[in-house]
Amino acid sequence: MKTVYVIAVKHLFDYEGNTLNRWEYVQFGECGYTFFTESVDGAQHFYSIDKAQKWFDEIGHGLIFYGNCKGQYDLESLCIKSVVFRDPIVNFVRDLDFKNC
Repeated sequence: MKTVYVIAVKHLFDYEGNTLNRWEYVQFGECGYTFFTESVDGAQHFYSIDKAQKWFDEIGHGLIFYGNCKGQYDLESLCIKSVVFRDPIVNFVRDLDFKNC
């Protein structure tokens, strides 16, 4: 079993105003852009809560919501969640530094 940490937020409405009320997780795209995904498997994993907190404190809020409609999300629900996987998704040696393209 492996515990990882993800940054999560409640997605309340889609762009048409339909109710979603689901948890979504931060994922990195090409060149470090972030977006939200419904799948915790595809989320950016941090291997310690301290690393997740540090990333969020340094980059987090502005980068996460860049280009997204803030009104669609419950910003009060923004949090770090622990996720336990039965088998690790990836064997890791260390966390990599975030780099802008």
